[in-house]
Amino acid sequence: MEYPLDFFNHQKPIPPMNLHRSARKRTPMTSNLADCSLSGGSMQSLAVTIASGTDYADEYIQKEQDQMFEASKYFRPEENTFDQMSIGTEQPLDEEKAQELSRLYKTYNLTYTPKANLAIKTIQEKIVAAVAAEPVIIIQGPTGCGKTTQVPQFIMDYCFKRHLPCNIIVTQPRRIAALSIAKRVSEEREWPVGSIVGYKVGLSHNVSQDTRLTYCTTGVLLQRLIATKTLTDFTHIIIDEIHERDQDMDFLLLVVRKLLFLNSHNVKIILMSATFDVKKFSDYFASYVGRTLTPAIILDVEKRNFFQVRNFYIDELQSLRPIPDVVLSEPRVTKDMIEFACRLMGIMDEVDRKSKAESLNKNESRRPGVLVFLPGIHEIEEMHSFMKHDRFSEFKWDIVVLHSSITTEEQQRVFTLPPRGFRRVILSTNIAESSITVPDVKFVVDFCLTKQLTTDPNTNFQCLELTWASKSNCEQRAGRTGRVMDGRVYRLVPKEFYKKLPTENPPEIVKAPLEQVVLRSKIIDLGPPKAILALALDPPDLSNLQRTILLLKESGGLISFDGDEDLDGELTDLGRIMASLPIDIHIGKMIVLGHMFSVLREAIIIGASMAVKNMFSSPFQLKLKSYDAKLMWSQYTNSDAISFLHAYNVWMREKSSGRIKTDKEEKEWARTSCLQIRVLREIDATVKDITQRLAKIGIKETYGSGKVDLDGEQRYFVLKIVIAGGFYPHYFITHSPHDETSKMKLIGGLDPLKTVYLQGWPFDQPPLLYAKRFQHVFENCSSYSPESIKVNFDNSNRIYVTFTKVERDESEDVNKRLEQIPLPVYRAIKMRSVGPQIEIPVLKPEDSIALTEKLNIPKQKPMDIYSNDQEVTELPSSGVRPVLPKLDETDLVISVCRFVDPGHFWAHNKSTRTVQHCQFIKTYIKEIDPEHKLNAPTSPPVIGSIVLAPWMSKTKEVSYCRAEVQSVTMVSKQNKFVQVFFVDYGFNQRIALGDLRLLPNENQITELPALAFECVLSNIQPSAMNNLTGGWSKQAIQNFRDLLKTSIEQRGKVYSVVNSVVSMSLTCITQKGDTIDVGNYLIKKGLAEHQEENFLSKSNHEIRQQVKELTMDVKNHYERLQYNQNSIVEDYPEPPPKEKCTNSVKMRGPFSPLEVEISSLTNAGSGRKVVVSDSSVNSVIMDDNPVNPHQRLLIAGSINESAVTHNLTLYNTTLMPSIPGLLPLLCLIFAPQIELRSNSFGTQYIGVLCGLGYHEKSQHSIFPEHDMPIPFDVEITMTDLQLINQLRHLMSQGIFIDEGNQEPAETILTCQRRINEILFKIINQKRKPVKSEVDLCRSVWCRYNKELFLKPGPFADSKQGIFKLHWALELQEKNEFKESMIEHLTELKKIASMSYRDYLGEPIECKLCKLKVYGVSNLRLHISSDEHYVRENSLK
Repeated sequence: MEYPLDFFNHQKPIPPMNLHRSARKRTPMTSNLADCSLSGGSMQSLAVTIASGTDYADEYIQKEQDQMFEASKYFRPEENTFDQMSIGTEQPLDEEKAQELSRLYKTYNLTYTPKANLAIKTIQEKIVAAVAAEPVIIIQGPTGCGKTTQVPQFIMDYCFKRHLPCNIIVTQPRRIAALSIAKRVSEEREWPVGSIVGYKVGLSHNVSQDTRLTYCTTGVLLQRLIATKTLTDFTHIIIDEIHERDQDMDFLLLVVRKLLFLNSHNVKIILMSATFDVKKFSDYFASYVGRTLTPAIILDVEKRNFFQVRNFYIDELQSLRPIPDVVLSEPRVTKDMIEFACRLMGIMDEVDRKSKAESLNKNESRRPGVLVFLPGIHEIEEMHSFMKHDRFSEFKWDIVVLHSSITTEEQQRVFTLPPRGFRRVILSTNIAESSITVPDVKFVVDFCLTKQLTTDPNTNFQCLELTWASKSNCEQRAGRTGRVMDGRVYRLVPKEFYKKLPTENPPEIVKAPLEQVVLRSKIIDLGPPKAILALALDPPDLSNLQRTILLLKESGGLISFDGDEDLDGELTDLGRIMASLPIDIHIGKMIVLGHMFSVLREAIIIGASMAVKNMFSSPFQLKLKSYDAKLMWSQYTNSDAISFLHAYNVWMREKSSGRIKTDKEEKEWARTSCLQIRVLREIDATVKDITQRLAKIGIKETYGSGKVDLDGEQRYFVLKIVIAGGFYPHYFITHSPHDETSKMKLIGGLDPLKTVYLQGWPFDQPPLLYAKRFQHVFENCSSYSPESIKVNFDNSNRIYVTFTKVERDESEDVNKRLEQIPLPVYRAIKMRSVGPQIEIPVLKPEDSIALTEKLNIPKQKPMDIYSNDQEVTELPSSGVRPVLPKLDETDLVISVCRFVDPGHFWAHNKSTRTVQHCQFIKTYIKEIDPEHKLNAPTSPPVIGSIVLAPWMSKTKEVSYCRAEVQSVTMVSKQNKFVQVFFVDYGFNQRIALGDLRLLPNENQITELPALAFECVLSNIQPSAMNNLTGGWSKQAIQNFRDLLKTSIEQRGKVYSVVNSVVSMSLTCITQKGDTIDVGNYLIKKGLAEHQEENFLSKSNHEIRQQVKELTMDVKNHYERLQYNQNSIVEDYPEPPPKEKCTNSVKMRGPFSPLEVEISSLTNAGSGRKVVVSDSSVNSVIMDDNPVNPHQRLLIAGSINESAVTHNLTLYNTTLMPSIPGLLPLLCLIFAPQIELRSNSFGTQYIGVLCGLGYHEKSQHSIFPEHDMPIPFDVEITMTDLQLINQLRHLMSQGIFIDEGNQEPAETILTCQRRINEILFKIINQKRKPVKSEVDLCRSVWCRYNKELFLKPGPFADSKQGIFKLHWALELQEKNEFKESMIEHLTELKKIASMSYRDYLGEPIECKLCKLKVYGVSNLRLHISSDEHYVRENSLK
C-alpha cells in the first residue's frame, strides 16, 4: 500500500480484527405481498423491500479497521513509549505564533487558579497528561462537578505555560447552554466575552482573532467539519454531553472519528458525559497501538454527596395497600396508580416529622416540595383533576404543572414560593429531568414512564409511544432531590421490575427519520450514505435508511441516478439548501417555494414558527380561550401557518410603531393576545438566522419595478399553494358523513348553522326544569347573556342548544359568506375536546317530576309543529326587530341601505308605514338633541340594550341613530369601546363608551321596529371561477355596487324568510327604464352560479305557496317562526339549587351535524381515523354549506400516529379554499411523478396516480406507502398539462444556489413573474364536472402501454430537474353519441337486475332500438333479443 491513509485502497490482506460492533437486529427479507395488510395495526409495505437490520455495517466496519491498522503504523507505532508520544504531539509554536502568544500575555491576565471546591480539580493532572498522550480521552463526571467550565481551562493553561498552539472548541447540545457557559468562563477569568473566550450559535457569534476557547452548539461544529472535511482548524475538540444521543451528536461523533484517523491525527478529542456507562464510547474511539486495539481511556470524577437520597419501590410500601398492578408488557398510568400516588403524598407530613428532631406542623410556612414525573400532558391533567377532589383538601397541596405546551408564566410558578402552609406538588414530564432545576424538592414520585417519539418503519408516520423509562432517565429524575436536603425517591414499580428496565433509551439515529443525516453525508462526500452511516456508533436500520432516501427523492432533495436507486441518489441544489437550514426538510422546501412564488419573507416567518415551539399560549385548563385567540389571529383563513404569520407581523409592528416600549408592556400585550413572548423572540432569532443562511447562497427577497405584486387575497392563496407544495404528500380531504336530510333530523329541524346537540338525557327527567343549567354551561361560548341561548327538547335523549344571537364583526373579511357558521358554535364543539364532560346536577327522578308539577311547568311539545291546542303567541310586531314580509307578501319595493356582497345586504321596505317610522325617529332624535342634552353611560350598558350612537354619513355629517349594544372591549381602565349594531341601517361600528348616549327610560322610539331587515339573494352562490376564497370576488362586488348606484328603484321577490333573513330575487330598474335581474346578471357575467336553497328556506317557500289554504291561526304561527329565535325570549324556570341535587347526568357532546370526517389520500393513511390536533385552528372543521356538501383539501405540517390505536393526528394544518379541481391540480403541480387515468372510452382524463413512480424492471411501486390515487372532479385537459409542465420547468430552473450572487436579479424576477402568471392561469380556468368511474386498480402503476404516452419535450429526459415533466396519456377522439348510448345501456342493465315491482306500469325506453317496453320482465326479453344484441355490438 503506497499511502496507508488511502481509505479506499483495501487490497492488501489484513488479519481479521474486531473494532466496534453495535447491537443489531435482523429481519428476513419478504416478497409475499399477501402478508401485507391495510387494516389494523401498522400498515405493512406494499412493495418488495430489501432486507432490514444492521448487518450491512459489518462489511464497512471491517474495511475501516483495516485502513486504521495500516494508518496506525505511521502515527502510533508499537515501539513508541508514552513519553515519546507526548513529545511528538506537543509541537512548538513557530515564530509568528509565538509573537501572537506574547501579545496575548501582555493584553490579558492568563493566570489561572481553578476552583478548589469542584470535584474535577482532583484529577486535573490526570486530565492534562492524558490529553497530551492520547488522541481521544473520555471524562465521566456527574452534573455539577465542573467539567464543562474547567476542563477547557486546564488544557488552555497547560498550552499557555508550555507555549504550545491552542485553539479549543467545546460543543453543547443547546444554544442557551453555549451562551451561558461562555459568559460564566469569561467572568471567572475576568475576560470580556469575545476575547479569549467566545461563542458561536447558529449565525450568531462573538469571537475575535484573540479567541482561543469557543463554545458552540453541536450543529455549528458539525456544519464546519462537513464544509472543511478536516479537524485541523482546532488543536482540541471537546464534545460535551455525549450521552444526549440526538442525530447531530451521533453524526458529529462519526465525522470526528473518521476525520481524526483520515487527515487530522494531531488534533486531540475530549469526550465528556454525565452518565455512568461510557464504555461504548470508549470502544467506538478505540485505536491501534502497534497491533493492539486499545479503547480510549476513561477518567472518572468521583461524585460528592452532601445529602442522603433513599430510593423506595412500590413493593416496599405495603403499608399503603392496595398496591396497584404493574405489567412490563403494558406501560400505562392507571387510575389505581394515580390514587396510590395521592395516598403516598398524603403521608409525607409524617415522613417529615420523623426525619426532623422537632415536629413540622402543616401550617408552617415551608413544607418541602414533591416532584411527580408523569409521561404526558393527558396523564398530568388526569392526576391534577384527581388531586383537586374534596377528599384531598386537608393535605393543602399547591399544584403546579410543568409541560412544554403550557405558558412560560405558568412554568415560572415553579420558582415562586407556595402559599403559607401549603406543600408544592409539581406534576411534570421529563422536562424537569435536566432542562429545569426545581428548588426545594425533597420527594420525587416517579411513575418510571416516558413518551418517546418513534417512527413507524413502514409508513414513516411519527408517534409518541408510551414506554418504560430507562434507568438513565430514572437516575436523572432521582438527581432532582438531595441537593439542599436529604431526599426520597419513590419509584412506582417493583424493585425486581426496575432491574429489567433498559439501561439507556435507544438513540435518535435508530428510531427517527434520517433526512438531515443523509443530506449531510452526501455533502461531506466520503462515500454513499450506506457506507458512511454503517460506521455510526449505532448504525441505523437499512430499511430506515432506504425510506429516508425515498423521502428525500419525494421532496426533491435527491434525484435518482442509474444504480442502487433505493439506497443512494444525486444531491440537488434543493437538497443542499435543505441541509444548510436547521429545520425540517419539508419546511425548507416550503421556504424555497416561497422564493419561487414571490412570498419568501412570509414563508420564512411561517417556517421559523413551525420549527420552534408553538407561539400561542395554552394556559392549563383554559384551552378554550387559547382557541379563541387562534381563530382571531387566523382571520378566517383556516390556516395555522397564516395565524403564525399574522401574530408575528403584528408583534413586530407594535414594537416598531412605539406602542410597545418596555419589556413589561410587551409581556402584557402578549398575555392579553394569548402569545408567548419568549417563543416570539426565539422565532424572530430563527427568522434572522434562516434569512442570513439563505442570503449566503443567493436566496433573498426580490425588489424592483418587476417584482410580483400580490394583493391580500392573492397573497393568502399563494401562501397556501406554497404550503401545499412544501408539505406534499401530507394531503387529506374533508367530507360530510350526512346528507342535508340527515342533518336536519339530527337537530330536530332546527337551524343546523346555529345549533348543537347533546346526547344522554334520561327519559325520566323533565328537561325543561334544567334548561337554565344548559344555558350556563354554554354561556362562555357567546358574548351575549345566557338568556340568548335557546334550549330545545323533542322527547328523546337529545338536548338541542341554539345560539340565537351572533356577534357581527365588521373587521371580518368582506368575502365571509353570511351562511357561514357563527363563532359560538365552533366554541361549543371545541368544548367537547378541551373541557371536562358536561355534567348536569339533577334531583332524583321522582323529585324532579314532583317539582315540575308543583311549578306548573308544561310538558315540552314537539319543536315548531303547530297543533290546535297550542297557544298562539302574539306576533312580534314591537321592539327593535324588523317587520318581516308576511307569508302572503311576495313583491316588495325596497331600498338597499347597506351591502356586504351580492349575497348579503340590508334593505328598507319602502311601505308607507316604514317611511312614517323613519321620519318620526329622525324628528324625535333631532328634538331631544342627544349630543348636548342626553347623558353618556358611566359604565358599559347592558348587552342587547338600545342606545343612541353617532354615525357619520357619506357626506361626513354626524347624526345619532338607534343602535343595539353587542359587546364591550376594554383597552385600558380609561378607554372602553362598545361594539354596536345600527338597527335602522344594518351597520356595525366600534364606538368609544363616552360617545354613546342613553335614551330616557320613557321614550317613543325604543319600541318601534327596526327599519332595516337582512337579505340574501335566493338560489345563487359565488362562481368558483376567478375565486380564490370561496366568497364573492371583487369584480362581483363592484358589479353589484354599480347596479345599485345606477338604479332608480329596487324590487324584491320574496322566496323565503328564515330566522329574520329574507331570501329574495332582486331586480333593479335603471334610469333608462331597463329591468335587470341581479342574480341572472351576475350568472351571465360568470360571477355567480345557481344553487339550491337549504332545507329551511325551501320549507318556508312551500308554506308560502300554500298560504291560501292555511287558517289564520296557523298562518300567524308560521309567520312567528320566520323571526329569529332571539326575538322571542324563552323564560325558563329556575332549576333546583345544586346543593339539593344528589344525582347528576353526564351528557355526550356537544355535536354538530355539520362536522366533517377527514381521510388520508396516501396509501399509508388509508382506512385510519384522522383527527386534527387540539392546538390547531382547524381542530374543529365544519361544512358551512349543508345544501351542497363538498370535499376540501387539508394540508398537515406534521403527522403523528397513535402507538395504541394507530389513529393519525395532524399538526400545523391549512385548509385549502373550496375551488373545483384544486386537489388534482396541486397533485399534478407538486407530485414527483404521475400516471394519468382515462375513462373507459379513452376520451377524457378521470384521475391520476401520484408518487415516486415504479421500478422499470419489476414495475412495482418505488414508494407505495406514499402513492396517492386522485380522482378528478372536474375536467383536466391537455392544455392544463402543458401549462403545468411549464410551471414545473420554471420551478426547477428557479431553484439553484448562487453563492457569489452572480445571477442577475432580473432573471429571478422574470422566473417569479412567469410562475405566478401560469399558476393563476391554471387556477382561474373554468372547468366542467367529470363523471366518476369505479377503478379497482387505481393504485397500480403501468396501467397503459408506454406508446400511449406523449413525450412532453426536449427536457423530458433531463435528470437534473427537481420537478420532472409529466408525460400525457394520449386521448381518443370523443364520440358523444357512442358514449351516451353505452351509458344508457348500462343503466338499462341495472334496471333489468331490479325487482319486478320497481317499474310496474312505467314505460322503459331503449334509445338504441327506439322502443318502449313495460315492466322489468319485458325489458329483460328485449335486451336479450337478437336485434338488440346486434345493435349493441355495433357500438363496440
